[in-house]
Amino acid sequence: MDLRISKTQATTPFLSTVLVILLVAFGLRVYALDSASLWYDEALTFMRVQDGVVETIRMTLESSNQVPLFFVLLHVLPHDTDFTLRYLSVLAGLFGVAAIIGITRRLYGSPRKALWAGALIAANPLLIWLSRTARPYALLFVLLLLASYSFLVLLRKPDSKSNLILFTLSSMVAYATHYFALALPMAQYITLGFMLKQRKVFRRWFIAQVIAGVPLLIWIALLSQQEMIQLAIEWIREPTLSDIPLTLWNLTVGYTGEYHLLLWPGFIASIVGIGAGVYFAIRHWKTERPNLYWSILISAPLAVVFIASITFRPVYEDRYLIFMIVGLVFLIVAGWERLSPKMANIALGLIVVSGALHTLASFYTGDHIREDWKGAAAFIQAAHGPQDGILVDNQLSLYAFMRYYSDLDALEYTQFFGKTGFDPYVPQPVHDTLSHQPERLWAIYRNGRDDCHRQGKMQDFDLFAPGVTPIGDWLIAHREQIREIHEFNGVKVILLDNPIPEAQ
Repeated sequence: MDLRISKTQATTPFLSTVLVILLVAFGLRVYALDSASLWYDEALTFMRVQDGVVETIRMTLESSNQVPLFFVLLHVLPHDTDFTLRYLSVLAGLFGVAAIIGITRRLYGSPRKALWAGALIAANPLLIWLSRTARPYALLFVLLLLASYSFLVLLRKPDSKSNLILFTLSSMVAYATHYFALALPMAQYITLGFMLKQRKVFRRWFIAQVIAGVPLLIWIALLSQQEMIQLAIEWIREPTLSDIPLTLWNLTVGYTGEYHLLLWPGFIASIVGIGAGVYFAIRHWKTERPNLYWSILISAPLAVVFIASITFRPVYEDRYLIFMIVGLVFLIVAGWERLSPKMANIALGLIVVSGALHTLASFYTGDHIREDWKGAAAFIQAAHGPQDGILVDNQLSLYAFMRYYSDLDALEYTQFFGKTGFDPYVPQPVHDTLSHQPERLWAIYRNGRDDCHRQGKMQDFDLFAPGVTPIGDWLIAHREQIREIHEFNGVKVILLDNPIPEAQ
C-alpha cells in the first residue's frame, strides 16, 4: 500500500472532525450576534472607536484601566453596527479553537487529545459569551495560548529563532491587550524555577520578556502623565473563598446564578479531570513540563489575584481570569487520558455537551443578554407621551438607551446625572432639576451591582437600596411619585408623575 495514500486516509477523519468543530464553534459565536443590546462596557468600546485611532488612544488613556490594542484593531474592520463591532471577537474566538487543536497536537502528538481540546473550547460557555462581546477577552485568549505554546517550545528548543520571535511577539501583543496577561510571565518564571540548571533558557526568556514589555512600559509612562489614574474597578466586590469553586464552575460549564442539574455531570467530570491532571503533573514534573506549566498557570496567578483582592483592591472577575481556561483544558484532557482512557471519551463528552446545552439554553431564554436596552427603549417608545421626560444615571447609559430609541426628539426632555462625558468612573452628582417640566418622567435604572461570575443576565437588584447609584438614591427620595415599574435584563424602567420642579 502506498504510504502517502495511507497517511492521507488516516488524516481525513481528523480534518473532517476539525471542520465540524470549527463550524459548530463559529455557529455558537455568530448566531443572532446582534440580538443582545450593547452592554455598558461595549457602549464604552463603541464610543472609543468613533473618531480615529488617535482619539481611541486618548480616550483609553483617560480611562487608564485598559490598554489600547484591541480598540485600535477595531478600526481595521467595520464597526458601526452591533454585529460588526463584535465580529473581531468572533474571529478571535474561532481562531482560538483552531489554535488549541493545532497546539495540542504539536505538544502531545495525539490527534484525539487535539480534537477533545478543540471541542472543549468550542463549547465553553464563558468563551462563547466573550467571543460575542466587543471587548478584548477573546483576542486575549488566543494570545495567551500562543505565548504559552511558544514558551513550552522554548524550554525544549532555546536556539529556535522562529519560536523565540513568536514568543516575544505574542507576549508583547498580549501585554498590550490586557493587564491580566501579566499572569503569563508570573507562571513562566515559577516554571523556570524548576529548571535551575538551564541558564540559557532563562537568559533567552528574560531578554524576550524585556523586549515584549517595552510597549507596555511606554503605555505606563504615558499613563503617569495623566491627572487621574483609575486602575481599580469600583464595582468589583471583595471575593470570598466560596468564589473560587464558582469560578471553576463558570470556567468549565458556565454560571448563570443557578446550579442546573443537567450541568452537574459535566462539572464533576471537569473537577476530576483537573485533579487528575494536577496530580500527574506534580508526579511527573521532570518529564512532563507542559502539564507542570498548566498547573502553575491556573494556581499561582489566581492566588495572587485573590490575595490582592482581599488585602488591597478587588480585581477578582471571572472574565479577567481567562488565562485559567488555557491551563484547565489541557489538564482536563491530559488528566482523563491518564486516569482512565476508556472513560475519557464519556467524561470529556459530558463537559462538551454541558457547555453546549448551557449556551443554547441561554439563547432560548434570552439569558445571554446582559443589559436589555433594546427592550427598554421599545417599551418606552410605545408608551412615551409628547411631554414625557427621560432620566438615566449617566451619559454612557443615555447613549446605550438612545442607540435603540428612534424618537430623537425625546432628547429635548432627557437628563442624566453627572457631568457631560463618557467616563463611568467619575463621581456622579445628583441633579434634582430639569430644563423642561415633564408631565411624566421615565427613569431608567441600570443594575449597579456586578456579579463577578455572571456574564449574561445579572441577578435581580433592589430598586431602593441606598448608596448604590445616584439615580437609586434619587428614586428613594421620589418614591411616592412612582406609578409603574417594568423589568428588563439588567435594566428597570420606572414611570413617575411630575416628580421634580422646573429649573429656575
